[in-house]
Amino acid sequence: MQPAEADPYANGASYPWAYTAPADRLTPLTLTPGENTLQYEPVLAARNGWGPIEVNRSNGEQAPGDGRTLSINGKTYTRGFGTHAGSELRFSLKGTGATCTRFTADVGVDDEVGPRGKVVFQVYLDGVKAYDSGVMKGKDAARRVDLDISGKGELRLVVTDAGNGINYDHADWADPKIYCQAVQTPPTTGKPGTLDLAFDGDGYVAFPNAGQTGFYGLSNLLQLPNGNLLAIAFQDRKIVQLIPDGQFNRAFGNQGVAPLPFSPRRAVLQDGRLLILGCLDPYCLEPPQYVLNRLRPDGTVDPTYGVNGTVTIEARPSNEGVSSGVFMELQPDGKVIVATAEYDAPKNPVGSGKASRWKLQRYTQNGALDFTFGTAGAILTDVGDDAAIRDMVIQPDGRIVLGGVTGTLGSQAATFIRYTVNGQVDASFAGGTVRINSAATRQELHDLEVQPDGKLLAAVTLMGDEDPYLAKLARLNTDGTLDASFGVGGVASFAPFDQFNGIELQTDGKILGWGDNVFTHHYHPNQPYISGLARLTPQGQPDKTFGTNGIARIVLNDAVSGATQFNLFDFLVQADGKIVLSGYTNTGYNLNNGYIVRLLP
Repeated sequence: MQPAEADPYANGASYPWAYTAPADRLTPLTLTPGENTLQYEPVLAARNGWGPIEVNRSNGEQAPGDGRTLSINGKTYTRGFGTHAGSELRFSLKGTGATCTRFTADVGVDDEVGPRGKVVFQVYLDGVKAYDSGVMKGKDAARRVDLDISGKGELRLVVTDAGNGINYDHADWADPKIYCQAVQTPPTTGKPGTLDLAFDGDGYVAFPNAGQTGFYGLSNLLQLPNGNLLAIAFQDRKIVQLIPDGQFNRAFGNQGVAPLPFSPRRAVLQDGRLLILGCLDPYCLEPPQYVLNRLRPDGTVDPTYGVNGTVTIEARPSNEGVSSGVFMELQPDGKVIVATAEYDAPKNPVGSGKASRWKLQRYTQNGALDFTFGTAGAILTDVGDDAAIRDMVIQPDGRIVLGGVTGTLGSQAATFIRYTVNGQVDASFAGGTVRINSAATRQELHDLEVQPDGKLLAAVTLMGDEDPYLAKLARLNTDGTLDASFGVGGVASFAPFDQFNGIELQTDGKILGWGDNVFTHHYHPNQPYISGLARLTPQGQPDKTFGTNGIARIVLNDAVSGATQFNLFDFLVQADGKIVLSGYTNTGYNLNNGYIVRLLP
């Protein structure tokens, strides 16, 4: 909320006032079934033209608590807000076990200014003006506001100065009330892998792609300590924040959506603030310019980080080549590791598509390059031609694992390199580099996860020349060897998928993997395309209690896109075990719609 502008008053003096509730005061909300007196509800944000807004008193002067009994044209009120033009109060209309349907209030100029003062009262619902009192003067009778607020998420109470300055513009919102009705709470238990109907009423939130101004798709999910959810829309350059039940957190950014000056790719929480890694180009085209940007809890830029909230990443050798791929993770001490893959022009011509080095850089909590890491803040590892980074994880002890593919194009192998906390190749990890051996012509690595015991889970596809493509989940011991207690010889399979695009761990040790059979469907079009979320036991066996025969398939029957199959970008497991997924549905060329979905555990 921007502070109120300084209006001339009392011989040129002015006392504008503004307030924004701290993040931990925004939820839970207290609107309950029946009659709710608004002055006792939490205020999301407010501003006032002269001193603070008063509760159950008139505005008075510039000091808090200096008002009188609320009074409009001789009628007194014990409850309400005493304000001064220009003023604004913002409230959430999200109830607790209730849906709110009606707002009422008496409005008028307070009697403490006599016949003077001239104001206009306005009410906005979800940013749209729903009421305008017209000009009201001192000694005018109170006017009644009575509005239907069914289905609305935010209430804004605004007072303007009617165009003649703010002198004596003491304006009362008297006896403001919100009326709500009890709602039947959707069940929070059910078959594992089915939609959680307590999440926005149907298990998912839709973000339509309205031309090029909406949401193409949502990726990189995060859960905040207060249970709110964050998702980034990389092509749309936006961040979305939802409260735990799936409604927009309207105190974040603009009604729950914060725009960004770049295309976000990754996000982590750093000391309660959101650190985002992205590209200045919306598609991260070569050569990309990577930046780090840190936001405060309300979605505004944190100017204490880097230069005005931004740090530029050195991600390519000067005049020698270009870079490809970027990842970010947080070490236990709050420092940030950034990984990029770089082409090396002296070995390979620019644009040849051959990478030669994997690069790690570390940044302190204020955005400075950490020169205690590696050599002058960075470490470069020669990995040969045609190598690419696919993921990075930080083990519980702070050691760093990079995963990707290396080898000649067409015969690549999944490869893992582990580094010490301070940026040296860790020789205790099978000499520092591990490759998964198989009879497959080539391999692809899709995702990495680290277990609490330090073991690594890797989602790998084993590829033949054309067919078959096999989805595999490998588990590595802390020394880099395959864990023989997992699957068969350390590798688990899951039909009918031929790739796992992402994996997550549940607190009970079970493993979730989002997979599909896109390669099989490509080579055998008569076989239907299948995608969904699979669950495996800690030993790597299919968990048949989840979804249907171990797979939860998501089909969204929504007016935005019709009955359309969901495609994954990212997912996470909440502290309560529920599973949140972000992604998109496709209704035609360049017509993807973003979704956030929640499943029962």
